Amino acid sequence: MKLTNAEIFNAKGAFTKLLNVKLPIKVNYELMQTVTKLNDQWTIIEGLRSKLVQEYGKEDEKRKGIFQVTPDCPKYANFMADFGELMMQEVELDIKVVKIPDTLEIEATVLMPLQKFVTI
Repeated sequence: MKLTNAEIFNAKGAFTKLLNVKLPIKVNYELMQTVTKLNDQWTIIEGLRSKLVQEYGKEDEKRKGIFQVTPDCPKYANFMADFGELMMQEVELDIKVVKIPDTLEIEATVLMPLQKFVTI
């Protein structure tokens, strides 16, 4: 499956919520296989995002060593450009779409970032 880093990055929180819902064991297993395959990519994306924050952000005055990027940072536009480029990168992963039960009660906001990964 061809995915952008944005699709992978945005799915992390949704997968966390979905995996906390009671599901049949087969579905749980398939979801965990997907998450396991995505974990390496999440680690890469987060590592690069952190580097960009340190490069373009400013250090928190109260917490030394903690950097953040806010719209008032002088290099905010540079951060957004590089982060956008990172998010647009594509990767090919061996992931199959997981069928989840149509009786599942979960918010649409959780399912939206998972459109490429699950079907009902």
